[in-house]
Amino acid sequence: MPNYSKKTRYNYSKRKFEENVKPNLLKRNFNVSEPNKVWVTDITEFHIEGQVLYISTILDLYDRSIVSMQYRNTNPVSLVTDTLKWAKLYRIDATNLIIHSDQGFQYTSYEYQTACRNYGYQISMSRKGTPLDNAVIESFHSRMKTETIWNEEIKTMKELKEKLFDWFYRYDNERIRGK
Repeated sequence: MPNYSKKTRYNYSKRKFEENVKPNLLKRNFNVSEPNKVWVTDITEFHIEGQVLYISTILDLYDRSIVSMQYRNTNPVSLVTDTLKWAKLYRIDATNLIIHSDQGFQYTSYEYQTACRNYGYQISMSRKGTPLDNAVIESFHSRMKTETIWNEEIKTMKELKEKLFDWFYRYDNERIRGK
């Protein structure tokens, strides 16, 4: 009787992931003295009527202002690359900055990292399983959810999008901030 050995498969996706993880340059230093020096980014999701809405946001750590925001019903890599593209269009003079994220698949993708390099952005990433390393954007998304969906009876995706746009406007234009 022949002996069969189990063939081992090499996990290329894990290798790709580990190669693209960048060091944490921010190290929880959330106080920045100038605009367009450090941005933080992340994705959050909302579930309404059996559908999912993914929101990608970039904030400037200087004054916690919204640099860019995109949303989609799916969560492809292009969601974060488009958010990055719009951030570059809104803040043309922003170069040589640090952009900090978690280690999600979108941020470790070649497309995202290539876009950051092309724009002259230095990539920084939280340590694995450490959301406190990206506390500002995590807190921003938590506040957004608390002040929109959790305090309201939202029944449709259209209603959710309207509430979110109102909230984004109020956050960036009416909310009192230190800077």
